[in-house]
Amino acid sequence: MTFWVGAVSAACVVFATIKLRSCFSFSSSFSLIPLGLSTKRVKKHHAVLEIDGDDPLDVYLRDVKSRSISSTLLKQVPKALKQHNVTVKSISPHQMSFEHFLVIYEHERNNYAVLKALLVSIARFLVARSMVGVIDEYTCDGRVCCWAQTIVKGATLRAMWFYQNRQARNSKLFLWFDTLKSSILRLGDGTLQEKGVKFIDLGPSQSAGAVAVKTKFGFNNSLEWREICDYEGEFLQPPQYSR
Repeated sequence: MTFWVGAVSAACVVFATIKLRSCFSFSSSFSLIPLGLSTKRVKKHHAVLEIDGDDPLDVYLRDVKSRSISSTLLKQVPKALKQHNVTVKSISPHQMSFEHFLVIYEHERNNYAVLKALLVSIARFLVARSMVGVIDEYTCDGRVCCWAQTIVKGATLRAMWFYQNRQARNSKLFLWFDTLKSSILRLGDGTLQEKGVKFIDLGPSQSAGAVAVKTKFGFNNSLEWREICDYEGEFLQPPQYSR
């Protein structure tokens, strides 16, 4: 009896391991598509920046030489999060739920009518949930109000998706700026530094205003983002959110 219990337990462990590996393999392969790495054709400009140093936030602030940027990241962002009692935790993309879908839907309603916003939101939720990386989940008043996805491949950290609901947007919580700060801080992680991760790719922008903001914060909006960044190499697990 003990033998069979042990055999069944071992079989379950092997099956679970194979399943997890196959899921990761699918997520890794699938992630190349939305990352824009599955084809040689480059259609969109990306906002990219190289930060090389043991203290990436200090290096970044020293390089941009802007009191306004320093004030935003070091004073206004923490103040807004504390004032509105915003909490943040990192979860796996596969842990995303209906709450995260609703955030996408409210975000997309700014751009589309109800039906199109719904269809776009379903597609983007399924895409994000099927990818590798980590999700930073922002909660306000016990409700998920925003989330952002981070992926690391090769020497590049990609700030992949960012969505916030009406509450977060109307309250001016500076959440996008907090995700930017978090991306910079992640470059200081020991494991990522050992692997030579030193590029941040904020991806394409949907508006001229977004391009202007990223440019103001020191990022180069370039069609040659693949040549600037180094995506060669394996996917790496991003560190947990840190403030």
